[in-house]
Amino acid sequence: MCKTTTNKYKVFVALHEEARDPCIWIPNDDKVNSGDCIKVQCTSTQKKVYCECRVLDDNYINYYNDRHHTNKIREQNKAIIISEYYRKKLGNLKSGENYDFEIDYGHNCCLFRLFSIYWHPDRYFQLAIIFAVISILLSFISLIAQFFL
Repeated sequence: MCKTTTNKYKVFVALHEEARDPCIWIPNDDKVNSGDCIKVQCTSTQKKVYCECRVLDDNYINYYNDRHHTNKIREQNKAIIISEYYRKKLGNLKSGENYDFEIDYGHNCCLFRLFSIYWHPDRYFQLAIIFAVISILLSFISLIAQFFL
């Protein structure tokens, strides 16, 4: 069952060591757990991504704010942390700006997991998944061909 929320969030840059992680940090909500697959759409650009989410908690906010070169998060429930890769996919969102986001929760089936892989920031990971899907399709074709030959 999908649940959707629409809110205005201030965009923050992901930390350097998390720049290639396939996730977006969102405010704590009872609807979602860290690691769930979500669809995030910026309503002003109408662009969307599927990815895993991580939930912002006090420990992470303190860890983030302790960095010298990051903007400080003051309102935890109005912040969203997005890496450069996903900010570009969502329409070149600027850090420090407020945007309206529509977040769909409950996309944990295999199909939405595959969509999230399509938007994975690591190209080698994308390539490996493409080859895996091709090999599965070829396996099905060979199984079907055995019955008709």
